[in-house]
Amino acid sequence: MNTETFATFMQEEHRWLSEHFDELIDQYAGKMVAIQGGKVVAVGDNATEIYRPFREAGQTIMPLLVSIPHPEEWDNVAHC
Repeated sequence: MNTETFATFMQEEHRWLSEHFDELIDQYAGKMVAIQGGKVVAVGDNATEIYRPFREAGQTIMPLLVSIPHPEEWDNVAHC
């Protein structure tokens, strides 16, 4: 994947994340989620746990990994 294609891929994932972040907080607070192709493809407590099956499957491009805050943590950040 060239740099331009990768940048487009990441931009699309970030757009999806920003549009669905409140939903993710409601469903996955305190967890880490992996996002790929505009959907949550894995949920876990740490990057190793989440990425292991992707590595074992030989996937070379990993999903976007995001730590989802608890609602009260997000409220504190959002009001700064």
